Amino acid sequence: MMGLIFVLTFLTLLLPSLIRIDANTGPNGLCPVVLGHRGAAGIYPEHTVIAYENGADLGADYIECDVQITKDLHLVCSHEAWIKEVCNVEKRPEFANRSNTYNMDDDDPDFDWNDKGDIGPNFFTIDFNVDELKTLLRRQVTPSRNPNFDDKYSFVSFDEYVSIAKSKGVGIAPEIKSPTAINKILAERGKNVTVEDLVLAALSKHGYSGPDDKCLLQSFELSSIERLKGRTGVKRVFLLKRAAKTNQENLQRVKNADVFSICLDKTLILPPDSKGNCGVPNQALVEQIHALGMQVYAYTFKNELTSLCWNYLGDVQNELDKFYDLGLDGYFADYPNTVRSFFDQQNCTRESMDSNGAASIGFGFWGMGRIPPLTTQFSLSHWIMLVFATATAIPLLIGLLV
Repeated sequence: MMGLIFVLTFLTLLLPSLIRIDANTGPNGLCPVVLGHRGAAGIYPEHTVIAYENGADLGADYIECDVQITKDLHLVCSHEAWIKEVCNVEKRPEFANRSNTYNMDDDDPDFDWNDKGDIGPNFFTIDFNVDELKTLLRRQVTPSRNPNFDDKYSFVSFDEYVSIAKSKGVGIAPEIKSPTAINKILAERGKNVTVEDLVLAALSKHGYSGPDDKCLLQSFELSSIERLKGRTGVKRVFLLKRAAKTNQENLQRVKNADVFSICLDKTLILPPDSKGNCGVPNQALVEQIHALGMQVYAYTFKNELTSLCWNYLGDVQNELDKFYDLGLDGYFADYPNTVRSFFDQQNCTRESMDSNGAASIGFGFWGMGRIPPLTTQFSLSHWIMLVFATATAIPLLIGLLV
């Protein structure tokens, strides 16, 4: 009887650890990455300390900073270069004379990559020094979202943003915003520097210079991405929202710029029809990008019903499931906790490096031990162990039962 108990215990402990192998769609046997869009913009005023800190705590692997330039050439985080919609600057009479209008188009006269046109009258970060911006208070920009954190948090400098990310153990995802327009303004003011120069200097200052550093450097302007080639080793992400630029020729141009990932507007992957239902997914586009050796991210995943196709039945989990099945590698999310909760329900493992550089994942179903990430295929050593275990256990079991 004791022998039978031993055999059954042996099989119970060993076999699950051999056959429970990650079967997720993420790269390298891991879950796709979660990028906290502007921190956690669905819950808190975007680009604030509370949005960044809680975005990390709520499950983001990376937190995003849209990088803007100040008059004294400091870097701050804010979605666009113009700011009256995101803070209380209009209530500050001492800044009334700072109102201005700038053209915020990209450098391609033949195509709208991310043109904004003439913006103004408005207030722009480049007309304030960093200390002045720190006196302004930010607010939630989406009317249907929680206003209870309005006018409590100010602008976050790039240095503060990096400090938060490092203290939380997450990566950074800075985006170079409107580089053509900002570089034009800098040149007109006689500044012999570009936004790319300033961002790369800041990254280097904080130790982000190579592909293994926890940094994803983004831009909507391909010319800016191309100018970064050879100047830094950090991973670059090209943001793309125009279907007309998803052809093979343009994707190859992106690849030639040493881009790590293309981040697509999610409607390019699952386009809604005229009635608001998501139809046939563009699996070919995802496979086309993967075939070029680049990852595929998408933006922006939100919890609000207005952001969901009708055939998701009001359930964001249905949307996440669709993209997961398509093999998406990264999710920009206004509610990173929602995407993290979804991944927690999948058979995938979040990357978490210990002091020895090993990823921590479960051993068997008992949560015991620490083993490196495995693929969905058995290695030769696993087959040998499985055959050995079976060959050892079966005769013992037969002998005990006969």
